[in-house]
Amino acid sequence: MPPRRSPARAGISAVDTDAFYLVGSVARSVRTGVERRLSEHGVYAGQHVILGCLWDQDGITPTQLARRLRLETATVTRAISRMATGGLVERRGDATDRRLVRVWLTARGRALHRVVPRAVAEVRAEMFAELSPHDQAVLASLLGRVRRVRAG
Repeated sequence: MPPRRSPARAGISAVDTDAFYLVGSVARSVRTGVERRLSEHGVYAGQHVILGCLWDQDGITPTQLARRLRLETATVTRAISRMATGGLVERRGDATDRRLVRVWLTARGRALHRVVPRAVAEVRAEMFAELSPHDQAVLASLLGRVRRVRAG
């Protein structure tokens, strides 16, 4: 039996075969695809997930958004600032607790509910065109396990 050759020695880059690199590559591709579709509507990197949370429950705090999205509050706060500048959301003080700030959709942010989910669905369909529904479910399950391990 001939000796096994590593993918790199067989002329295949580890970047093309190693799950660690593939996950990063696919994540960048998804992000780029979504950004291209949404930038024409004034929605930028990661903002669509914040909009999604606010469409579900408007008027929540940046900390609540960060928890739901599993992001750092500072990251969400920066995104909210950019979204406010773009006219998608507004920040208002809480009616009963002056220490809290709540994030509310503007009319423009609410109107994007007709556009953003469709654009994201188009990118998803393109990305998974070669995968059966079963394969997609297996992939989601495996990635969920990896995420749980990383979350500790």
